[in-house]
Amino acid sequence: MPIASYAIHHRTKSEDGALLPIGSRAEVLAALEVCNTAPDQPGGNVLYGPGLQVHLLPGEDPIRQMSLLITEQDIAWEVISRMRHQFGWRFTDLETGDSW
Repeated sequence: MPIASYAIHHRTKSEDGALLPIGSRAEVLAALEVCNTAPDQPGGNVLYGPGLQVHLLPGEDPIRQMSLLITEQDIAWEVISRMRHQFGWRFTDLETGDSW
């Protein structure tokens, strides 16, 4: 059972307020692989990492938003912090609406 849920998206929006793409599916998968986060099977839409899961929309390319589920808080935050700083992504708490 997830401890917390977040949306991951680009830090800025387009002029019309739409979400800018985070990147192509291949770029996002390669980026997350550096964080030890990857699907358990080729073409999978759920990526597993230390204490977390990242869910992609099936077939979406480029990726505009991902869902992050924290499953083990003690180890997930280091990975999330790395993602945030390395890629400049914004995380929005789905329960409170707070973004960082």
